Amino acid sequence: MNTVMSKIAAIPAILLALAGWALIASSAVAMLSGPYEGRTCQTECVQWLFFSGTGSAVLGLILGIIGLRLAQGYRLSQVALWIAGPLCAIVLTIVLIGNLA
Repeated sequence: MNTVMSKIAAIPAILLALAGWALIASSAVAMLSGPYEGRTCQTECVQWLFFSGTGSAVLGLILGIIGLRLAQGYRLSQVALWIAGPLCAIVLTIVLIGNLA
């Protein structure tokens, strides 16, 4: 029963973490795509992409932890943590640098 529950938590965790990476990468591409006036994705769009990616990464991390707690050492949950963990660390670093600078 626990392995089924951990799969139910782990598969969405992986998908959310991958979506988070895609959204954060999209926000970086939008910011680096040229002069501000010429961009199609400006401040609100970049904020939406960044915070949506952040939310996806955090949810993926939480679901990965839940899946790992339900089945001790389940591989899909570990993969979800390996995907979501670094993204959450990157986002946290960006937020801390942005607030300290």
